[in-house]
Amino acid sequence: MEKGIDRKYTSVVQVRWELPFPLMLREEAFLCWEPGEGVGVFNPSGHIGTLQWKRSCTFLTAKDVFGVTPRTQASESLPTHSYRQDCVLTDGKHVTTAEIYGGQDGGFAEARPFTVANIFLCISKPGSYKDASITDCACAALNNIIDIYRFITMDPLSRPIENKGDHYCTLVSEAYVPENLQQFPPGELLLQISCLQFGSIIGKSRLYVVGANTLTDLVGSKPSEEGLDLYYKLVREEHRLELFHQLIFSAIRRLKRREMALAVIDAQSGFESAVASMLKDGLRAKGWMDDKIDETLRYKGRLHFLQPRLQELDKIAEAYAGPGGEPFKPFSGSDAEIEWRENLYNLRNEIVHGGRRTTTFEETKNAIVSGLKAVNYLHSMCPYFARSFMWADQALELQHLDKSAGRLFRLFES
Repeated sequence: MEKGIDRKYTSVVQVRWELPFPLMLREEAFLCWEPGEGVGVFNPSGHIGTLQWKRSCTFLTAKDVFGVTPRTQASESLPTHSYRQDCVLTDGKHVTTAEIYGGQDGGFAEARPFTVANIFLCISKPGSYKDASITDCACAALNNIIDIYRFITMDPLSRPIENKGDHYCTLVSEAYVPENLQQFPPGELLLQISCLQFGSIIGKSRLYVVGANTLTDLVGSKPSEEGLDLYYKLVREEHRLELFHQLIFSAIRRLKRREMALAVIDAQSGFESAVASMLKDGLRAKGWMDDKIDETLRYKGRLHFLQPRLQELDKIAEAYAGPGGEPFKPFSGSDAEIEWRENLYNLRNEIVHGGRRTTTFEETKNAIVSGLKAVNYLHSMCPYFARSFMWADQALELQHLDKSAGRLFRLFES
């Protein structure tokens, strides 16, 4: 929507989100910023809902997902009793926050506070409540409200809303503005909301933005037969994944949750963590003691920064190869290094140092892939750098990760 002077506002649109976290605000309408006309109204209301999980499903079978009908669970192996979990308030009052249910259809139900978030916008073209720009404006206004709330409270539960995905059933409704009010500026017109009648007929004056769900997002990735053979072999012994692996997992999870900028940061942190681990192993192989390694790698040490660390890895690998071995191919100048810098390192710097806040799914996935390939290249340069667990070949491409609708439950995860 474009800002204008002396415009007639023929309608007011209400966008009603249900935020899966509480905003502890007074239940009253107040003026707020919105990018279209510069001012809108926000009217929050706090409620308590229920998130429920059950051991049975009425609309999808296990055979549809796993390909086989599972054995019926023996009743004696299931919880047989139901329980309530209570909390004690500061005044001594007991309140129930969750219930646990026994039996084949049992599970649990958890109380979950949420916020009904009503955004009201002024528009000058009747029927434009159907335009995608309306929810774009409402989402921008809502995220401004949420970010300021997060800043004031440092609340760990509240988070920004992603307009293209964070819906399960969002209401958009239009109210006609009487002619005697159409010349009012937005700040004054929005104070007359109680006089307006918002539409209730779907397709005429109301619509719902309904979230989608896909089977891919429900079941995740299925290992290959070769992967299963390796899995059954490895699980017979204890293994510990490195911080590098954990950060890559976090980047992948953030990618699927549409937290793109944070996924890029995690992927680059994973690369740097892998570099640090390889360098420590390489220096130990050269005979360095841990005290000397820590002193060299710590803040203001000779190998504190990333670029000197990469150069040192090249030196160690070149010395290991020796003059009579295979031609040495350093990381510096390699295709792996170029792709890592272009797709991940530079993008991470744009986010952290340049103020960039959004990236596409494709950009983010390419960034993670480039980081994985760069780590794999370093891992292969020298036996000193080899990790006990390292992805290779097709696994580096993350072909199992596609842009998809996501799970509705994702909206309610803290």
